[in-house]
Formats: sequence, structure tokens, C-alpha cells
Amino acid sequence: MLGTKLKLEPQSPEWFGARLGKFTSSEIWKIINTGRGGELITQTGRSYILSKVAEAVSDAPPQEINSKALEWGRENEQLAISAFTNLKKETVEIQTAYDADMVFGTPDGETPTHILEIKCPYDQSRHVENLLIADSAELRKSRPEYYWQLTMNMMLAGKRKGYFISYDPRMKEIARMKLIELTLSEWDTELLIERIGLAIQLRDEYLLKLAKSL
Repeated sequence: MLGTKLKLEPQSPEWFGARLGKFTSSEIWKIINTGRGGELITQTGRSYILSKVAEAVSDAPPQEINSKALEWGRENEQLAISAFTNLKKETVEIQTAYDADMVFGTPDGETPTHILEIKCPYDQSRHVENLLIADSAELRKSRPEYYWQLTMNMMLAGKRKGYFISYDPRMKEIARMKLIELTLSEWDTELLIERIGLAIQLRDEYLLKLAKSL
């Protein structure tokens, strides 16, 4: 599932408009798991799908809620990119996005070979938890929201490699940045495509039901 590459500034009106009604990489983890008792999807996933239905019948795109944690992350993202560039000696392209019909992804950065997913936790204990993650398998288990966000962006960009980056400028240099490299697996790709297909199907069923009830 390859996406069309766009140049968009995150949080801009154009960016909000481009992702309206689409399943985004930042929240795609919500539809990965099946529900209890053999249900096709969890309640969290169902609520997420309904939010896409709401966007489809809305006159205006939802605005992202601002908080100290979000502001902190955005303010320090460029510092993380600079630290990564100094370490890896690679050029990082920013303000890219990928659009593939009903799905949309916004990497924090990308190199010619890797997609970057950067987290700058406001809560320092959260960064310490990230420092303790050993590898991509443990990231998948303990931080599924980050794992699947990066995996989907890799898939949309057509890149086999990615880096999860946790960065905190308040830490001593040795503990300031954590890098975990991911390799896109065929199993993950197939699972994502299957679950996205199901989510789109359920979304369309809700829209049809809604149209009949109005």
C-alpha cells in the first residue's frame, strides 16, 4: 500500500483537510486487535471508526487539542532531528506526508532509506521507559501505538527501514536519545492491509446506515 508523497506542514489547515475522514498512522494501532468474544474489533477500534464517520459528515476538520505535552514534543522535535543527523551523518527531510485513498501518514522525518518516528516525552519517566526498550519486538509489545505508527508510515512511503527515536534534551548526553531500528515485515504489512480493509468496510457500513436513518 504505497501512498502519494505530499509536502505539507503539520497542523496547517491544508494538512488537517488532507487527512479528514481518513485512518491515520498515529491512531492506526486502535484497529489492530480483535475484540473479546470473537468480535471483529475492539471497542476502542469501533470508537475510532465512528470518529472517521463523524469527520465524513462534518463541515469542518477536527482541530488537534493542544497541551503542554504536545507543545513540548513539537518544540523539541527539531533538536531530536539534529541529534540524529549528528549521529548518523544523514540528511533528514521533514514536512512530508503520504496519502493513500482512505489512509494518511505524516512521518516526523525521513532519510533516503529510513522513516523516522520521534517522541519527546514531557514526562521524563516515560523517556526512561523508552530507554529500557531493548529492540523492535519489545517496542511492538510495550509501545504498540508507536510501533504501528512507524510501521504504517514505512509501508506508505515504500521504505523497508525505520527508526523509533525517543529524545529528552534535559537528560545527560548518554541518556538523551534512544534509537530502535525497525525492518518492515511481510506479516505486519499483511496484517495492516487486512485491518485497514476491515475498518474501511465498517466505516462504509456505518455511513450507509446513517444515510438511511436521516
